[in-house]
Amino acid sequence: MKSDKIKKYENNLINKIIEKILEKNGEKYLTSIVLTGSFGRNEPTYIIENNSFKLKSDIEIALIYKKEKYKKQVKDIIEKTSKLFDEDLNLMAISEKRIKKIMNFNSSIIVPKRKTLFTFDLYNGSKTIWGEKLIENKKVTLNEVDKYESKRIVANRIAEYSYLYNSKNDKNDFELLQWKGKIVLSIGTAILLCEDKYTSSYHEQYKNIKNNIGLINEIVGNDFFKDYEKIFLYLRENATPYEIPEEKLKKYVKKVNLYFQSKKLTKSKVNSLSRLIKYYYKYFKTSKKCSFINLEERILQNVIDCFCNNYSRLIEVSIVWHNVLY
Repeated sequence: MKSDKIKKYENNLINKIIEKILEKNGEKYLTSIVLTGSFGRNEPTYIIENNSFKLKSDIEIALIYKKEKYKKQVKDIIEKTSKLFDEDLNLMAISEKRIKKIMNFNSSIIVPKRKTLFTFDLYNGSKTIWGEKLIENKKVTLNEVDKYESKRIVANRIAEYSYLYNSKNDKNDFELLQWKGKIVLSIGTAILLCEDKYTSSYHEQYKNIKNNIGLINEIVGNDFFKDYEKIFLYLRENATPYEIPEEKLKKYVKKVNLYFQSKKLTKSKVNSLSRLIKYYYKYFKTSKKCSFINLEERILQNVIDCFCNNYSRLIEVSIVWHNVLY
């Protein structure tokens, strides 16, 4: 249970962010401001020592802009507001049209049949903190989510670990444990999504994995839940730090990769034409030689394969991932 001190800190922080957004003409350009991510689900995590605490989570906030012509101004608000806070702010510009029509991307033209995991979480794990309540009046079901998102989240976590952590000069132990741990958590998330047992809440995911331990053991082995639980408690509950051995992590990734193959997860069903064109253009700029057919799958599968079998190429492949898909 949160202390009154943390509750007060969170309320003051969110109110201050709203205040700074509105000070920069936010009211003119925005329909609403939506708190999403761990804060939207009321489960941000902290490092707590003695009587002090430090926020570990980022603060994800969607700025819903009224018209496409305001997008530039909203991005300027995001840039200026983010600089005012020591906390890790992740402010996103999302169009009102996208929210009302439940599209996956601002650039979408056609309403997609399948949704991204982010779209699902936006409508199921967020809350409006200013303005018109748009997301509360819409519904996205788990059946609408593209199962390929499970493969995407695991590959993305591996690439983040390889690229974002290894490219930093000021590495620290917490970030190492965090990035490795997030790969394990993503494997749990991926299985829940494929088995129609996913929920946006971290804590509900933990319960669902624990309640389906037989299925989990069958897919990734009997040791997985022990490691998952230690990492979950460390990253989400401020428990004892835990670093999963590299070889065990590779073993779990190999097994979930076989699981993805059994589910025939080989192509995303959520990308808009404009998004694909953006991928192709960015890949062309890398000067790499590879077929453009199913480009995203080629990159993501390459990330997984290199992590499991050809670790020396992982950073190289992760750089391509960063330049094209990130």
